[in-house]
Parts: sequence; structure tokens; C-alpha cells
Amino acid sequence: MGHSVRIVAVAIIVGDDDRDGDGVPNDTEMVIGTDPDDPDSDDDGIDDGVEVGDDANDPRDSDDDGTIDALDDDSDGDGIPDSEEVGEDLTDTDGDGTPDYLDTDADGDGVPDQ
Repeated sequence: MGHSVRIVAVAIIVGDDDRDGDGVPNDTEMVIGTDPDDPDSDDDGIDDGVEVGDDANDPRDSDDDGTIDALDDDSDGDGIPDSEEVGEDLTDTDGDGTPDYLDTDADGDGVPDQ
């Protein structure tokens, strides 16, 4: 039996350049899986820098589903896509300090969003 050979190309970017201007350095984006040329890798209307959070070495995964928010189309896991919940300026309908796209009860009525 023959052996197969698989060639994998790896790009290493050195420095803290931020080509897409989302606040996450290119080299970090390569490590966490976001696109260094797209400020909104999951196309939900929220820049990667906002979704990654304060520590790019430990990017936010709000619903603990194993997909970081910057790559998750439903960051809070409530069944409503972030793109539908985000609104302008990260809307916080119930005023609890949690933007709707991260709030499983965005209107504060005690009933989880679905």
C-alpha cells in the first residue's frame, strides 16, 4: 500500500497590523479563526472586535457552544440570529446592560426569546 502525502500551507503574519480595522490584530485573527480582511467575519452586523471581547487570547463564547461569538450567528443561543437582534448601536431593549444579541430575554418579560 502506498502512502499519501498532504501538503498544508501555513501563513504566519508577524506584527500587530489590523487590515480590516476591527480592533483585532491580523495575527490574532489567524489564530482564532476570524478573517483579517473582513471586520465582521460572521456577517451579523457586529464587528469582530466587539464580539471577541476585551481579551483576544480568550475570545467570548457567550452561549458556551464552542463557537466564539465572532464566528457564531446566534451568540446567545436563543434561536434568533444576531443579525436580527443587533439593531442600531447594539440595541438593549430592556435596558439591563446586555445588548439584545447576547440577551436570552431581550425584552425583560421573564420569558426567554425564541
